[in-house]
Amino acid sequence: ENGGRVTPSVVAFADDGEALVGLTAKKLLFSSRATAVYGHQLLLGRAFESRETEALLAATKATPFDVVPDERGLPGVRV
Repeated sequence: ENGGRVTPSVVAFADDGEALVGLTAKKLLFSSRATAVYGHQLLLGRAFESRETEALLAATKATPFDVVPDERGLPGVRV
């Protein structure tokens, strides 16, 4: 099984507000798309106002979550 030991970088939120991570969240990705965050690891360590972040956001503009600057100028996610 190639990649079977890799934890998916997915966070989902159940109807009751519980945060789910990894495989559990990945299973809900398609059924609860509006409450799932994925692909965010590409933004880690980048400034919100950088060209790299701008290019990544342009390439992934169809996400069900918003990427907003946090208080330190880094990308944050709003569901």
